[in-house]
Amino acid sequence: MEPAALSFGTVRVGISTVKSVTVANDGAANLVLGAVKLATSTSDVAISQDLCSGLTLVPGQTCTIGVRVRTFSPGPKSGTLTITTNEVTGATHQIPLASTVVGANLSLRNAAGAPITSATFTADMACPASQAIFITNTGNADAQVSITTPNFHLFRFDDFTPSSSVPAGTSVFYMMRVWTVLDACAGNDQIEYSATGTLCTALPLTLQASFNITGQMRCFCT
Repeated sequence: MEPAALSFGTVRVGISTVKSVTVANDGAANLVLGAVKLATSTSDVAISQDLCSGLTLVPGQTCTIGVRVRTFSPGPKSGTLTITTNEVTGATHQIPLASTVVGANLSLRNAAGAPITSATFTADMACPASQAIFITNTGNADAQVSITTPNFHLFRFDDFTPSSSVPAGTSVFYMMRVWTVLDACAGNDQIEYSATGTLCTALPLTLQASFNITGQMRCFCT
């Protein structure tokens, strides 16, 4: 069996990589192969092609098995490819598989660290308090983030703190508050975020934001 182990090394998220295992009959008798099995705890690793299961190889004949790493999410990936044969010794061959998928995984969170898809600003006869909106990177690659929704249109966005760079395993935040247009006392908008880097997050990230100020006919918040 060649190779004795499959190392895919470091693979960027979103890229599929295939490597092959070759089974060769170097003996003088027929080699009977059983089922080829893959044991893994992740769907990122899969058999892409099996030309060996149930095959009988005459002396000098070979067959191949393709294994693919499908990079859905960042982190280490592993598995074991098992091939059984009719050999008197070493009838069961186990080939370990290993890879590390690299990518940034971004999500929107509130000040308590909980994932969010919306933000609501409410107050009675006053401008609502500002809120901290966090972008958290739970991946293993850095990212650069930005807000693509126009500023000062129903809402105001301060700069990201400490910066718009979100290293792996960290968070950044910005303060968001109501910015009324034409003295409106209620409104809603979809806030969109873009990012650059090696990403496993579908873009744009979106936050449904709304505000409602009661007790007034005309409202002015900046």
